[in-house]
Amino acid sequence: MNFKHLFCIILIVSSCRQKSAQVTIKRFLNFQVIDTTSTPETFLTSYNDITDYPIYYLGAINDTIGISNRYCNEQIHGTSYKDSEWSKNYSTETLEIFVDTTFVTNLTVQSPSGISSNAVVSPKKFSSYLMSIQNISDSSIFLGRTVSLYYLNLQAKDRNGNWISVDRKLSDLDICLTDEPQIVLHPDEIVISKVKRYKGKYTTDFRMAFGYGNNVVYSNVFKDSIDEIAFSIK
Repeated sequence: MNFKHLFCIILIVSSCRQKSAQVTIKRFLNFQVIDTTSTPETFLTSYNDITDYPIYYLGAINDTIGISNRYCNEQIHGTSYKDSEWSKNYSTETLEIFVDTTFVTNLTVQSPSGISSNAVVSPKKFSSYLMSIQNISDSSIFLGRTVSLYYLNLQAKDRNGNWISVDRKLSDLDICLTDEPQIVLHPDEIVISKVKRYKGKYTTDFRMAFGYGNNVVYSNVFKDSIDEIAFSIK
């Protein structure tokens, strides 16, 4: 089994609903989030160059939004849109990305412990921040395919002041997308996801980048830590 097929298995398995352990109710932006999770147990290491930004909510902004589990394929609306009905203009005029470092939660990932057909699935609970992408335009915005955010990755600032990508977008990988839904964000709708945190001794500025080429929009800048070796292995 090659890497592409293994990653597809991980993505599919991770998209299924997880059992919950505790409830966190907290204000996020201008609404309330109910997050049913378990306690974070670990961080990413700086050697991981592939991370997953799963969708926990996609839709209108309500007074209260529950994000107990990451979405499965059948929960995503809008799988029959035509290309002419959406925009791929990613800018500060169309999307607003916000990472809330005061909302510390966990992102549970279930990945096969081996590559055989009898591999045991073992969950890992990563310390994470809550993140949102809101459509602030008058047009529907295409966000890619799969129940994870396809064009999203994390960047950190090195000691020279350069922004360095510390992981890769799913769109940069040769992965299978058969039967994966098309993700379309309508005007005023919001996507809620989570950003897994790295563990390291170097504290610096971070930001999320969504898009491709020159068609990119960035989140707010926030502080966190990482090992500086992450800047040299890309």
